[in-house]
Amino acid sequence: MERIEQAVSPEDAARFWEKVNKGQPDQCWEWAACTNPKGYGQFRWDGMMRQAHRMAWQIVHGPIPEGMCVCHTCDNPACVNPEHLFIGTVADNNNDRDAKGRTVFMSGEDNGMTKLNREQVAEIKRMGEAMHHGQAEIASRYGVTRYAICDIARGRTWRHVA
Repeated sequence: MERIEQAVSPEDAARFWEKVNKGQPDQCWEWAACTNPKGYGQFRWDGMMRQAHRMAWQIVHGPIPEGMCVCHTCDNPACVNPEHLFIGTVADNNNDRDAKGRTVFMSGEDNGMTKLNREQVAEIKRMGEAMHHGQAEIASRYGVTRYAICDIARGRTWRHVA
């Protein structure tokens, strides 16, 4: 989170607002130019790419305190309406996300970091129940840690697989 110290010139502010589809004051004002993969607007200013919603805050309200986030009340990453933005900490932003039910937990094969699939986990659970193999041996066989096997055996992960 970069801190923008200097004021945005009227010319740069005008160039910024040209890239916005403004609606009514209570509506989202959509960024109509470059966006990042998560849908946040990108604006080149002072030789650097900046997040458009942070620029909107800077233009209207002034500098963003160091280490602070510019958060959306509307949960629309492309929105740059200053009325939909507020300053908060990372924790504030996360709490806002959680309170609105937008937390996404990727479990099982939906998690791109997993090394196991559903069939392997079912087999591991059968091995563990039969107590024929130790966790370290099972972990070695599947290329995961003993802790991963322990978490499966204790139901901390892969609970949805029988």
